[in-house]
Amino acid sequence: ANGLVADGIFGAASKAKANGAVVVTPTTPTTPTTPTTPSTDLKGGAGTLTPSSTTTGLEDTLKEGEEDVKVYAFKAEAEDSDIKLTNMKVFFKNTGYANSSEKFTNYIDEVKVMVGSKEVGSADASDFSRDAGTPDEFTKTIALKDAVVKEGDKAFVYVAVTAKSSIDSDDMAKADWYVDVENVRYTDATGAIMTEDLEGDYEQTFSFKDSSEDDDIKLKSSSADPDAL
Repeated sequence: ANGLVADGIFGAASKAKANGAVVVTPTTPTTPTTPTTPSTDLKGGAGTLTPSSTTTGLEDTLKEGEEDVKVYAFKAEAEDSDIKLTNMKVFFKNTGYANSSEKFTNYIDEVKVMVGSKEVGSADASDFSRDAGTPDEFTKTIALKDAVVKEGDKAFVYVAVTAKSSIDSDDMAKADWYVDVENVRYTDATGAIMTEDLEGDYEQTFSFKDSSEDDDIKLKSSSADPDAL
């Protein structure tokens, strides 16, 4: 019936006959799924970051070794959506360069970005790029994390610095550092990525003083006989 001789051997003819008897059932192709829009964890629609000036919490002098001194600020308002700040481009220059060192790392150890009292990003002073000029400029785009302003709220955004523990006395007396933010990048609840230019809007300057300047011992005169004490 199958055209084979019953000889007990599964040879080439048997294989050919067996293969011809295999039935392959075709599979039904699956329908591709529609890609989903990634969630931003932000609430609202198409939003806008509206900056404004503030001097709340700012200092214009810092001591050697002093940490997290806020030297630059702006007020950020989130309109029509929660807003997440994603990075900020910061730059510094010593406008007193004619009589003091221009080198950023001679004065500063670390730079932080803060929203209120919360640190949201940082960079070592040595990570800033130097752009040679008169004076030299030092620039860094600092990545930010969890820097969210809720819809309708306002938040203070700061640049804070940590001074080196030892600064040359001549440099400390004559340096006058300028700080500014060129731009800040942010996203809203729709996932749109936008940039707000801030250069020249809220710039500040700061200087340095010796760590012991405010620690002088105050002497009080007395008519009492010291030997009687």
